[in-house]
Amino acid sequence: MQYDPDAGELLAAVAEWIQNDVRPILKEIDPALGFRALIAANLNRIVAGELATEDMLDFAELDRLRKLLPDHPANAGPQQRSRPERRTAIAQLNRALSMVIRDPETDADFLEQARIHLKSSLAEKMAISNPRFSTSLDIE
Repeated sequence: MQYDPDAGELLAAVAEWIQNDVRPILKEIDPALGFRALIAANLNRIVAGELATEDMLDFAELDRLRKLLPDHPANAGPQQRSRPERRTAIAQLNRALSMVIRDPETDADFLEQARIHLKSSLAEKMAISNPRFSTSLDIE
């Protein structure tokens, strides 16, 4: 039986405790140790973010890959898979996509759709570890 808080909420709470209560003390005693505490808090936030979004991001990436490679064998089977099955399918489809991208015969329209997919996947993953990361081509 699952009870609140879940693992992600616990990690976020630990991150806040490290950031707000532990780090200020450590920073006064040993700045290097205070910095490592900041890193620990950030790692907790990243893992909490991954836990909160992993299913949604897997399904989104898998959906984009299925549209790019509809005839690939990794697309066979049920749409609702376990996380390990999804991760295996995503890895297989990404390997296949990389081979198609490397093929000099691949048309420009497909390459543009692949670029959009890859940029979306990067933005989704970076939003967890660095929410301010920008995939914009414009430099401000």
